[in-house]
Amino acid sequence: MAENQDSELIPQLFIRDFNDIICQDEKEGLHPKPSSQMVDFRNFIDANYLMDLELKGGQITWFSNPRQGFITKERIDRSLAN
Repeated sequence: MAENQDSELIPQLFIRDFNDIICQDEKEGLHPKPSSQMVDFRNFIDANYLMDLELKGGQITWFSNPRQGFITKERIDRSLAN
């Protein structure tokens, strides 16, 4: 996804699995997410004047299959709107 030139003028709503997190607090597991990926996602949100709509219930939206007894949990599903 890229910056939309008319982001401020056109109402936008994205509800989907972005497969990305905004900060490490949105991930539990063995391997931290690379900072560059989080920066790119935050830049997309900022460039398009989007805000993260409040999530009701648990903050974790995805769980991995257990690997050697470890489970990765992340908040990768979200709703963004301007």
